[in-house]
Amino acid sequence: MRTVLIALVAAGATVAACQGASATTVPTSKFATANSTFVNSAPMHLASAVKVVGAADATGEVPVLLSDGSSFSVPASSVTRVLHPDTTGIAMRRTSTGMEPDITVNGPCGSSNIYVHEKSNGHPVKMTTGFTIRKPLPPAVSYKWRAEIDRYNGGYDYSYSASGGLAFRYSWAGGHSSDANYPSGYYEAFVTYGFAQLANGLVCVSGDPYAALTYL
Repeated sequence: MRTVLIALVAAGATVAACQGASATTVPTSKFATANSTFVNSAPMHLASAVKVVGAADATGEVPVLLSDGSSFSVPASSVTRVLHPDTTGIAMRRTSTGMEPDITVNGPCGSSNIYVHEKSNGHPVKMTTGFTIRKPLPPAVSYKWRAEIDRYNGGYDYSYSASGGLAFRYSWAGGHSSDANYPSGYYEAFVTYGFAQLANGLVCVSGDPYAALTYL
């Protein structure tokens, strides 16, 4: 069982020493103000499909409503499985959390994370994100992941998405590095849509981890 340390980063708590003498205060997050629901994140939690809410799209995926109110699309071949999951021995629980933005969000079914960094050449911007399913839950068979990366003063805004099969894996990691080198400044990122479908038909929902404004 993998142990993950929860890193709580307050929106104004980036260390000023990291930014040099050119700036003295951390600006207000655009993500936190415009998308407060993402910052008030729930733990990474289990959810079950309640019902099908639409027809299959061109790729053969069917939208379903989950028990936590979110929605998720699954291949038509998986609809029966997610509507009738095997929950033997699994406690379907969800706990509350505070308003602090979390780099890593832990919960009953695992942990999810997102970070912003400099690239290996020392220039912005690189984002890494992923999740780990908590044993003894069954492994993941597929995932869908979306994230947003933004530079506070403009000049960079990127929407990241990834999805696919996982062949019974307990973890996944992905990310994005910009092709160009961008100016130094405050960068932030958050997961806007993160789901891992487990082998028993339940879905592990990411909890929307958020990388607070960081000077790169």
